Amino acid sequence: QMEKTIAAFEARRQFGQLLQAVEGRKDRIIVERHGQAVAVIVPMEVYEQWRGQWERAFDLIELAASRAAVDED
Repeated sequence: QMEKTIAAFEARRQFGQLLQAVEGRKDRIIVERHGQAVAVIVPMEVYEQWRGQWERAFDLIELAASRAAVDED
């Protein structure tokens, strides 16, 4: 696994190769525009893992908020 940074215009030219690197070697590609990171291309498994963590975090926030609302009454 490798993390690589690439300019957006270069990413457009090499998109197929970037997908192969992400899919095959599980690389992570940071895409920059005007020197600013704007997106990341990651393997689907990584995205699904992150998404699951976000969903669990939001569930905990909602649970805490609902308990706080009940406690106030």
